[in-house]
Amino acid sequence: QLDAYGSYSNALINYVRNSTINNANLLRYIEENNSVLMEKINLELEHNTVPEKYIDKYIEDIISYNRTQGENGIFTFSAVNNFQTIFNIIKIDNVRLSEEIFNRLIEVCKQTIISDNQILSDKYSSFNLLFQIYFSQIHDHNWEKLTDVFQSNRNTLLIHSDLIDENPIILSIQLNVMKSIFDGNYNLVINDILKLSDENIFEIKRVISFLQTIFEFDKFSPNGEFIMFCTYFCLNMTKHYSRNIKMNATDLLIKLTKYEIVNQIILNQLSNMMDNSNSDIKLVIVKNIDKIISNGDYKEYIIEKARLDNHYLVIKYANEYRMENSNE
Repeated sequence: QLDAYGSYSNALINYVRNSTINNANLLRYIEENNSVLMEKINLELEHNTVPEKYIDKYIEDIISYNRTQGENGIFTFSAVNNFQTIFNIIKIDNVRLSEEIFNRLIEVCKQTIISDNQILSDKYSSFNLLFQIYFSQIHDHNWEKLTDVFQSNRNTLLIHSDLIDENPIILSIQLNVMKSIFDGNYNLVINDILKLSDENIFEIKRVISFLQTIFEFDKFSPNGEFIMFCTYFCLNMTKHYSRNIKMNATDLLIKLTKYEIVNQIILNQLSNMMDNSNSDIKLVIVKNIDKIISNGDYKEYIIEKARLDNHYLVIKYANEYRMENSNE
């Protein structure tokens, strides 16, 4: 599945790391066609024993990359996103960073975000990595001061060097979410999202991808107004003409079932989707049935609908769920 920037690299790395089948042929193909990506995959597969050693290497790569980015008007687009790779290492392996690496990561993310010569995907991923660090690490840091630094550098923060999307709103949304975490007011975030155009598919993909990321953090506790707004935003996006947007909006709805204020609304809508939506959305629901927060009866209700569907994959996953849970 493509990420928010049309790249398969992060999805490919996650697949190889988590797959239980023999991927020798796939790895051979990658090695023959993309040596840089192969190097990153090897690093990710090998980092488990001393993760900070590899994180430190990625930091050095980022510093070197940032130093030359934009020189003489030349910008390079890397095959692999180092910020996302570090994000994956911390998240998947539940890494507890040393204070030194903790501070180095924050600094390199800050410098990337406030620079006026970095590409959009690096700034976007830097923000995501900062949220990962904020919610998962125990070291003290003056996060409100960091947010103030971003606010004071807002004009350069919003500048990027991509050839598309002259004024992407995602960076403003990420900055305003960071600000909202401390002041509790999500109105600026809501206003930003309301500016989205249905025609700007790349922007919508980025926003949904970011919301998927931020709502995965158990410690993220926005106010009820923002949770309700995101719920109705997702419900609207499940009717978008883009297949990718519809599927990811449905996935985000499932994540939002953990909030009691919208739980019943979402469960009712997911049930309706099993009756009226296409097979793509039904597959997202059935494949993620375990992530839906509800009582057992509701899940059984969804599975029974899926077993009566006319799409073979929907039926297949429903039957697999039934078999796996038959003895519970």
